[in-house]
Amino acid sequence: MWKKIAIGCAGITILLLIMLGVAGYKLWNMYKHSSTAGFTRPSSLSAPGVTTGANVVSKPVVISVPGVGSISDIAFDNKGNIVLAGTTGAAIGKPTLQSFISTAQWPQSMDSISIITNRIGNINYLKHGSWGSHSTLMDAQGKPVWTYKAALGIDDTAFGDVNGDGFLEFAVGLNGRGGIFLLDQSGKELWGQSDANVWHVEITDTNGDGKLEIVHSNASGQIVVRDGMGSILKSNQASGYINKFSLCAWPNRTAQRYILSSQENAVLLFDYDGKTLASLNAQGSSEYGDAKGTWVKFRNGHSDYFAVLDFVQIWDSSMLFIYSPPGKLVYREVLPGYFSSIATLIDPKTKDESLLIGGLDKVLKYSVPAGQQ
Repeated sequence: MWKKIAIGCAGITILLLIMLGVAGYKLWNMYKHSSTAGFTRPSSLSAPGVTTGANVVSKPVVISVPGVGSISDIAFDNKGNIVLAGTTGAAIGKPTLQSFISTAQWPQSMDSISIITNRIGNINYLKHGSWGSHSTLMDAQGKPVWTYKAALGIDDTAFGDVNGDGFLEFAVGLNGRGGIFLLDQSGKELWGQSDANVWHVEITDTNGDGKLEIVHSNASGQIVVRDGMGSILKSNQASGYINKFSLCAWPNRTAQRYILSSQENAVLLFDYDGKTLASLNAQGSSEYGDAKGTWVKFRNGHSDYFAVLDFVQIWDSSMLFIYSPPGKLVYREVLPGYFSSIATLIDPKTKDESLLIGGLDKVLKYSVPAGQQ
């Protein structure tokens, strides 16, 4: 009996050492690739508030949404209702933003959650997973449809119809030497491919042929593109170390989606060969950030603006940047704490657009002052 207990304790110790090693490796990778070579909080983040362009947008309207936690995704269903998903639950509300109804509460606090909607109105929620938790697909009420448990920690999960069969697949990136796996709609493994520290995963059409590919970063900070069977189509190094990233249309809202990455005092857009398409001034940003972007036309009939929200977890701060064409910074605001979701809301009557930012149990709505273009 004592022998079994000793073996069990040894196994737990080994597992803990592996987890600590993986965490240390990730921090070291981020450390050694950073031009600041440290975790010193920039003076540009010392105090919240607007630092550039105080008159560009009005002071945001704050909409309270209790029970959702830190909002990681904002989406719209087939009726135009706003769907929010956060660390503790989900809610749905009318486009007027006057009231939200809680639709799901998670059994425990979760990390990043994505909303999956379809044309017939079905809603699912995807828990991306993290080092200490699994990847889970949930129904509209928050009940698990399936849970994927990996041998090593999960870094990220993305969804899309990679096989072109009309059903969603799920690409799961693992930490350490765990590689990347593709799951079918029921959470069963279709294939696995080797790689190291697959930090972030997206599924998108990278070449305009109508077929989806898997795009991810890895331990080397590369941009890796794989086909539906996991074979590498291209693997390139960008000008900065790629950890977390997002996808957004560039250089306009109808263009192809490219990679948006937070770097030192800039947010950069890369194509899938690693070529820099644009470098936008973003004081306070760093490789530790998680940048997301969207286009917003504050006044119908006038120019689009490009808005970027960058959340830097190690400094517990967020920054909102707004750029006028062709990428001139016109607005910068430092936001205290977690703000990690961004979306555009259109007024059905005027066709003017507002900018929505999701934070802790609240949404901020940005518009332009009356009479301003």
